[in-house]
Amino acid sequence: MSLFKIIKQFTYQCPDNNENYDSYSLTCSRLNANNEQQKDCVIITSHSGYISILQPSISDDREASNQQAIVDENHPHIVYEAKLNEPILGVLCGNFIQYTQKQDRQNLVAILHPNKLAIYSLVTSEGFVEQGEQSKLQLIHQHELNKPTFTFCKGNFGGVKGKEFICVMFIDGSLKFFEQDGISQNCILPGNRTIPTSFVYVPRIDCFMILAPNWDLECYRYLTLSEAYERRLSPIWSMNVGEYILDMKTHQISNIEAVVVLLGENNLICLSDSGKLKFFKKLDYTPISFCTFTVGWYFEPDCKLMIAVATDNGSLLIYQHSTLVWCAELLDETIAIDRGNFNCFSGAIVTLNSTGKLTIGYLGSEPHIFKVPALNLSKLDYEKSKMELEEMEKEINSSVDNSDIPFINATAEKELEIKSRLEFADPSDGTFMRICVKFIPHINLEQIQLNIMQNPAFAIPKSNFFYNDLQAHEKQSFETEIYLSESEVGEIFSSDVAIVVTFINKQSIARILRHSIQVPLRNVVKVVQPQKDGIFKVTLTSSPTVDISVLFSDLTLTEVGQAVGLKILNSENPVTVILAKSSNRYRLQSNSLVSLAYMLNIMIDRLSQVGEETATTSVDHKNIKSITVKSIPSSTIEYMLSCIEKHHNMRNEMKGVVEMLSSKSIEMRLFERCFLVKMQGKTSASTMDGIELLLRDTYNEILALSGRYKAIKGNLNRVQIQLTSTIYFIRKVIEYADLPQKITENLLCIMRLSLIDFQEQSWIESLAPYVDYLYNMYQVKGNQNQFYDSITFRNDNFSLTRFSKQLKHVLSVLTDSSTDDKKTMENAFIKEENEATSNADNDSEWSSKLNPSHEIMSTDNE
Repeated sequence: MSLFKIIKQFTYQCPDNNENYDSYSLTCSRLNANNEQQKDCVIITSHSGYISILQPSISDDREASNQQAIVDENHPHIVYEAKLNEPILGVLCGNFIQYTQKQDRQNLVAILHPNKLAIYSLVTSEGFVEQGEQSKLQLIHQHELNKPTFTFCKGNFGGVKGKEFICVMFIDGSLKFFEQDGISQNCILPGNRTIPTSFVYVPRIDCFMILAPNWDLECYRYLTLSEAYERRLSPIWSMNVGEYILDMKTHQISNIEAVVVLLGENNLICLSDSGKLKFFKKLDYTPISFCTFTVGWYFEPDCKLMIAVATDNGSLLIYQHSTLVWCAELLDETIAIDRGNFNCFSGAIVTLNSTGKLTIGYLGSEPHIFKVPALNLSKLDYEKSKMELEEMEKEINSSVDNSDIPFINATAEKELEIKSRLEFADPSDGTFMRICVKFIPHINLEQIQLNIMQNPAFAIPKSNFFYNDLQAHEKQSFETEIYLSESEVGEIFSSDVAIVVTFINKQSIARILRHSIQVPLRNVVKVVQPQKDGIFKVTLTSSPTVDISVLFSDLTLTEVGQAVGLKILNSENPVTVILAKSSNRYRLQSNSLVSLAYMLNIMIDRLSQVGEETATTSVDHKNIKSITVKSIPSSTIEYMLSCIEKHHNMRNEMKGVVEMLSSKSIEMRLFERCFLVKMQGKTSASTMDGIELLLRDTYNEILALSGRYKAIKGNLNRVQIQLTSTIYFIRKVIEYADLPQKITENLLCIMRLSLIDFQEQSWIESLAPYVDYLYNMYQVKGNQNQFYDSITFRNDNFSLTRFSKQLKHVLSVLTDSSTDDKKTMENAFIKEENEATSNADNDSEWSSKLNPSHEIMSTDNE
């Protein structure tokens, strides 16, 4: 950004305020060539057919100049304004007809339409009333074209004096010349001209500069182009500029030389008319448009070429040849720029933005310095900040209305009816199943997408289905197979298979429906011999007890006793369920926490169902709080921490392998390039042995690294399954634990089942700030500002040791020796919320609603 800004003197908004303008929509020229006192007029055209001719007049009063005498849409400055019947692609001014007398000579306006070229004359008549002079465009002649046009240029082709001709380029790259006597000539350039570009005529050498599709700038003589039917076209010279050219201008800077200035997408190029490169400047910005002019006459020795470039960031850069001499900030985003001379204001900068706003100004020499305000370095008041945060949270919660969510879901289910069931492909083999889904839309739907959320324990051949253009009440169905995965990664901890349906209703609102299918227990486990002991143990208490044969009535139990062993089909560790009628307890034990998590969920669901059927009062299943967990073995948390450590180490190892693969791939491409160079140089075979050896060794290293990466990824997936099952187990314990509600909510927030590792941040690293927050909250006992300082201004890197320590400390409220820890954490949350009384009331109300008919307890030694 520059310190200087363009000083605005005149502005005007064109009738068409849409984005229908480009760099060919603006030109400045004198329309009355004989009147030396008349200055330039500004002609603006748009793609929608509007044309505006303006003649700005700016006062030379010193006081008005100091006040920036801006004329905004002053109607006396509008010479002519109308809308033509066709779009306008470009406009030029010049001497396009032959005048018999010199005093009648007047510049005409040439307008290029998509299929027509029209020449107009601006006729002004004196008014007899106070409105003054009136102007109109009078059609002189027009040329109908049989091909769509792209752009055009003018010039005294052939070196004639006092005449100007027009050359039109069509969309296919061909040219057509129009002379004043009505003669027109066609020219087809050699090669495949698939990309039309701007072109320019150089009067000094009577040549056209045209950009070819291969980015070659070609120079053709006018005589060669006009007689193209008699001879083969070939350029005088050509030079590859390497990119597409946005615009090009030409100026004669001496008696023996003219230059062609090219504005590319990334470069500013200047060539002489003989094909010699004057300068090539790399731009560190994106140019939009430019204009060129000379300071002094071309026959003077100190003639200077000036280039003004408008950029996409609103800057105007002025170059003298290739040297930057000035930089100013534009008032609007400019798409077209020109230079004009007006009354009492010569050398003005004329800009046009994409919406048709015209601005005329000059380069200001007075800097607009922005003074940075002083920083507020006052000490932060934590109590005040906390109150402001609570107020904002209350405002956010009050603005979100979730009362209509059940109604929205019910409406979505009415718009699309879905039914799903689970069938057995082979009754003798229960491991192979088939999911059947039927759905009936009750409204016309453009597209429906059905996704089966794949459980890692199950293998599904096809999980995504798409249906297009569904009519109302048109029945659709699909089937897909599902079976237990035999890989080690597929150890089951949940038998739910979710079907997610996404569609857009007639109000263009996205709706999502979710259906869940639970695979029956008999298709997942088999009865085995009970085990005497296990690493992980959980004890459930129920009054009255239910026999094992009743709980597992869907399984074939050969001997109905007080213990049963259940083994998941794709797992090697069975789960033993033991019933102790004397103490009304069930005990679950296993060497696999994944299998134990699955059976714990099954037992809680089945005991709750039996409790609902036998209860005297009706209680909804979702509101049952009759199962509590007083403690869990510390071995569970240790197992979780070990899985976290494995996960972290494997991710670091995978990052190292990926970096090595990247470096080896670069080496491989380098050796291949060297090998190709040697091959093209026809080098002897003996000199290529070294490169061939390097290629072979690098290829073998890449293969070894790829295999190592695949193995690490498989191990990482296995660890993720173990970690997810552990979190699933701990979540169940937290949900039914005898903890205050606030502590339960915070612990459930950090025990998320969506274990997703991003490329830059793993799940553990994203969880670390929340665990750090709970740990510091748990530790705070005195000054609260010490807690804020320790949590807010900590910006060190992730440490696995610190994370494990903090997570173990936070989850210690779930272990056996955690009575004091529970009270400490509860007091910390009460102090943080500053609502001790209300929290105490809520805890008492929450405790009074507990129904101790079921209770989970876990001890290492029962």
